[in-house]
Parts: sequence; C-alpha cells; structure tokens
Amino acid sequence: MYHIKKYPLFLLGLCILLSGCNGQKNPDRPLPLVEAVDLPEEQIENALSGFTRDELVAAWGEPAMELFGMDGEVYPFDLENHKGHLTVYYGTENRSIVSVKLTEESEEETTAPPVMDLDQLVAEGILSDNQEKYSGEELRGEGHIILESRENGDEFIVYALTMYGEYQFQDGNFVKESGTGVIPAVITFQSDKKGGYEFRSLTYPDDGSHYAESIQTMFPEKWWERCISPSEADHNQLKTMEKSYAKNYLNELGRTAVVGDYRDFEHPLLTDWGVSANVSNLLVENKALGSYPFWIGNVERLEDGIRYVYALDFDRDNKKILFAKTEYDTGNVIESYTYDSDTGLLLPPEDFPHETSTENQILKEPPVLVFQDALSSTLNTFELKPDTASWNYKQEEDGDSMVGFVSCGTHPLAAAVRKERLKLPRYNQMDSVGYSVSSCVLPDRITVNEYELPDTLSQEETFEDFTPVSSKTYEDAMFIELNPGMGYEITAEWNKEQLDSRGFYGTGYYSFITQ
Repeated sequence: MYHIKKYPLFLLGLCILLSGCNGQKNPDRPLPLVEAVDLPEEQIENALSGFTRDELVAAWGEPAMELFGMDGEVYPFDLENHKGHLTVYYGTENRSIVSVKLTEESEEETTAPPVMDLDQLVAEGILSDNQEKYSGEELRGEGHIILESRENGDEFIVYALTMYGEYQFQDGNFVKESGTGVIPAVITFQSDKKGGYEFRSLTYPDDGSHYAESIQTMFPEKWWERCISPSEADHNQLKTMEKSYAKNYLNELGRTAVVGDYRDFEHPLLTDWGVSANVSNLLVENKALGSYPFWIGNVERLEDGIRYVYALDFDRDNKKILFAKTEYDTGNVIESYTYDSDTGLLLPPEDFPHETSTENQILKEPPVLVFQDALSSTLNTFELKPDTASWNYKQEEDGDSMVGFVSCGTHPLAAAVRKERLKLPRYNQMDSVGYSVSSCVLPDRITVNEYELPDTLSQEETFEDFTPVSSKTYEDAMFIELNPGMGYEITAEWNKEQLDSRGFYGTGYYSFITQ
C-alpha cells in the first residue's frame, strides 16, 4: 500500500511564457532553472538535452526528490509570476538528459494528491496491476503520461497513457521480454483513513473490435483521438520512461548492457542452422528445458538470490545440441544436457556405458527399448523387453531365406501388471516427466497408448474393457511424457523397406505401469 498525505490541490496548467532567452543551449553549462521554466517544455528539452546529471546538479543544486523506479528527478520552482516543478529524465549510461516535463501549479484548493506525488502513485499502480500478468522477469518497468485527473467523491481518477515491460538479460543485452505497448488506462485511487490515497484499480480498454468504442466510454471526449491513435512522440516518451527503470537497475548492478526490445536483437533458431522443425519443436516442448532459451544463445535467471546462465549451443559438425546451466559468478556447471540434432534423443555423458554396436548384426527379435529420464543429471534409465512381437529376419546375412514368427498375448496391461512398476521422480511444478526412447537400432516409429487405471489393480484383473485415454505416434525424434499411476503400451515398428540394409523388420509390443 502506498500512502501520501493530502495537501491543498494545485490545479495543473501549462503556462507558456517566453522570456528573452531563445532556448539555445549554452555549450558549457545548463541555463539557470529560473530561465528554463519560463520556456515552453519543448524548448526546455532542447536547451538541456545532452547535459549530464552531474552538470545539472552543478548548475542547479541537488533536486528535491527522485522518481520512483524511473531514472529521473524533480526540481521545484517558486517564482513571482508562477510556481511548479520541472521533472528531468535521464536515459544514457552517463545519465544525460533525454526529456523533461514542466508542471505549473495554481493556488486553488482541493484535497487531491500533490502533483509530485501523483506521478509516483500512478507508477506504483501500474506496476502493482501488472505484477502477475507476465513471465515475472527480474526487472519491471513502466511509463505513463497523465492526461487528466479528477475527484469523484472519495475516489481520485487518473486518465493516462501507459506502457509496461519486464526485462531479462539475453546474450548480454538487457531485453524487454514481455509487457505492453502504448495502452490508455483509467486508474482509480481510494481515499483512506490515514489521510492519503491507495491504489484501487486499473482498467484498460476492451481488445479487438470494441477497442475504440470502449475508449469512448471510458475517457473524456477530448482524449479520444490521442488514446485511439497515440503519437510517435507519446510512444517515445513512454519508452524512455520505461527504459529508465532498466538503466537505473544496470547502474545498481554495476553492469553495462544495451537496453532494447526483443525485436532489436538477433535470435538465431536451431532451424536456421539446419535442425529439423520436428526436433526443434520437440526440445521447445520439453518441460525439462523450460528455463533455457529457444534460440542459440543464453538467458540469465535469478534463483534464490543466485544468478545463473542458461545457454543453448549447437555443435553443427558433431550434430549435437548442447544445454548448460552455469553459475554466473563462478562459471560452475550446475547441469548439462546433450541431444542428437538428427533425432532429438538425449545423448549419454561421455563416461556413460554405451551399448555394443549392432550395426551389422541381424536382430532375431525386437530389441530392448531404453528409456532415459531427461532431467536426471545421472541419466536415470530403465529397460523394457518386448511382451509379444511380429518379426521377420534373414536366415543368413547375404541370403534370401527368411524366418518369421508371431507371438500372441492378451491385453497389454495383463503383462504390465506382472512387472515392477516404473517409479517416476518428482520435479518441482511438473505433473509429468519426459523420457527419451532409444535402442541399439532405433525404431522407425513408436505409438504410445496411455491407460487410466483403477486405484487398486491385481494380477487377476480382467482388462478387456480397458481402452486408451490417449494415443500418440512419434517418428524421428522420440521423446515421450509419462504421468504417474498410468498404464502404457508401446508399439515399436521397424519398416520392411529397411530389410536390405538391416536384415530384419517387424513390430514389437511393450508395456509397463508407472507410479
């Protein structure tokens, strides 16, 4: 809750009073404050633009206050013919002046918030309203232009143009990852028992075809055109204010970075480098990799106060897609995964025992399927032998004589219930666990049927009435999601078209139950 005291209202107005000064900037130092505030806002900005904060303080003294979150400060003035305050916004690494806002005040009384506090109250309202609407990156910023404010009983209503953004480090740049463009808003504050105001609500116009109509309902008529079609100047002013949060934050961290929108930077995709869309989509949809970037590059994330770097790299020559999480300060590797760029399968670490090659061996039955937990740093695996099969193979490697057999069985769950159940690990905020499927000779496709099971299940259970609740077929990249407490039937197929090169073809049927 943000409180401010009530003061006599100073009704806002812009008084364009031109003195003998023509607004040209002295090349050595800023013109005096008393001369600056006698100029129109545009000429003040032109006269001060480029001077640094240190140069301004040397000429004007310390400001009365700093803005909330934004990189800006307020200089009040009280002259014989007018009074008010000048807000100065900084926007570069050396904190040079990029824009100003002149606000003049009258002596008429009311109980509304004082002008210098109103900007901060509006900023807090925008940040509060958007707090849980986006991805929750490490910095949140906003911009606002107050069009008009008015009292309505114990409420205080502000009509404004707004902008909101959340920033994260991407490839060393500080990037607006999510947020809004220019959106008009009606912000309402409620008078409280402590003699101040507190944020109550923020209302945006309706989306789509009702956008203009809702603006006309929400805003006074004189603001319709500006709200429906914001000018480039309004957009730039809001963007400057929002970016000032980012630049302030960088100063606090002692870091330098280019600040911009996502579209301002290159984000090369795996598909740009020849990886198939199937493999790329498989990795993007993998919940185990949700914290990693979907482009070749890196992002930084704060976790329990520690900064980590999540990086995606592509070794094109060796056909490997590499994921690694490292600690920012030490460079220590916390986790890493390597995937085959042709198949999307998780590859074992270099010291993990590989299976004996069967490249030239004719398989006389369906091979064992190996399931690998994609999230486990130790590459947890379990092996699955076929329950039944329909199989054909060459009797001799160079001969034409074939041997074939079909082994019959009952419902696949009848075999699964007799096996040891696969205990799925528990990962934070994940309902299912991803497993890659591999084999000494990879199937051309697998079909996964998932069955919902009763709370109690015995080996004497009859399964004739059990039907799959879902069925998915995978080709090329085989990465499946498993849920606890479910039954699974895997149908793996090796195509007959590969008989000449493999010496076998057929189908194997596998089953298991998870817990």
